[in-house]
Amino acid sequence: METISRSRKHAYLIIAHNNFEILKKQILMIDHIENDIYIHIDKKVKNFNFDYFKGLVKYSNVFFTKRIKVFWGHYSQIQCELILLKKAIKNEYAHYHLLSGVDLPIKTQSYIHSFFEEHKDKEFIHIINNNWDNETNVYEKRIGKYYLFVKNYKSKYFFIKIASKLLDYILVFIQNCLKINRLNQTNIEYKFGANWFSITHSFAEYVISQENWIKKTFSHSICGDEIFLQTLLNNSNFRENLVNKNMRLIDWERGVNSSPYTFKSEDFYEIINSDNLFARKFDTNVDEKIIDKVFLNFFD
Repeated sequence: METISRSRKHAYLIIAHNNFEILKKQILMIDHIENDIYIHIDKKVKNFNFDYFKGLVKYSNVFFTKRIKVFWGHYSQIQCELILLKKAIKNEYAHYHLLSGVDLPIKTQSYIHSFFEEHKDKEFIHIINNNWDNETNVYEKRIGKYYLFVKNYKSKYFFIKIASKLLDYILVFIQNCLKINRLNQTNIEYKFGANWFSITHSFAEYVISQENWIKKTFSHSICGDEIFLQTLLNNSNFRENLVNKNMRLIDWERGVNSSPYTFKSEDFYEIINSDNLFARKFDTNVDEKIIDKVFLNFFD
């Protein structure tokens, strides 16, 4: 087998917690001599067959990270990304791509590698530059206040879910009365956008070097995973290398309940004709045929 220099290889960082049939296809589509795959399986998942998924690949190395319980909107989402980055940067890759376990590549690996070779020093991170939802209030709401019960916001138990939101609402109300705003302690310009990214080794190292600041700023926040990376980039020299797109096909307009649209069979040509490199998201419980169609087209 040909030996590839680490500096030419890419690291795929995957956060997965369900729909493991999609994860299987995703791994098969990523498996390439110039890729390694790092996977975080949510600690809430029971009886996951690690050996089976490691055995799927012919060319890539598959690494499973330390596991934590990940909750929507909670600091654990940022923590999970840092766990993946910290493990991967030890091997120094050209680029690092963060995907969820329900995303799929929609271009060949040869195409993806050629694309990033042409943009070898660029950071592909999505940043919203308009005044969507009044940016200042977004930052004050998400990271300017202390939240203690976010991990229960999506609890399957109705009482726990409602009680947790009510307790945090009361807590924020008290903080507003006391004029508590964590943002007053900094002069940083915050930015936000989608949390999925493709970044260089240099920036990945920089992110990990700021881990203490990240924890201090974003622990007890809500949905801070859509702010921390954009803010780090915007307040560093790396902002000169920004390409303000993450090369993911994501449809928010047709999404519901703050979640992106789940692709269906009728979206096939939209997907394969997209200029993006990856598509999000898919669900075997919504439409399994589109997953198979994208998968088979990839190897056609």
